[in-house]
Amino acid sequence: HPTLNLKHLDLSFNAFDALPICKEFGNMSQLEFLGLSATQLQKSSVLPIAHLHISKVLLVLGDPYGEKEDSESLRHLNTESLHIVFPTRKEFHFILDVSLS
Repeated sequence: HPTLNLKHLDLSFNAFDALPICKEFGNMSQLEFLGLSATQLQKSSVLPIAHLHISKVLLVLGDPYGEKEDSESLRHLNTESLHIVFPTRKEFHFILDVSLS
């Protein structure tokens, strides 16, 4: 399947509520860059790609982010570089507890 050989997939800066990751993403073993957007982060959304080693991940957080989050959701990303674009609203609090290998 052609999508299995994808090296660059950018879905960032889109209005997704949850991370747009499906189980098929787990087959993309060649993936080097992944761009994502979400207003909510859940561990279950990240699990399909937890076994992949992705060099760079871009995560764009929408404005409602931070209201109800799974604080461990990002621990399952296996990446060398994690770039987070925070919401632009003025009053914003962010707690990040993540250890990357």
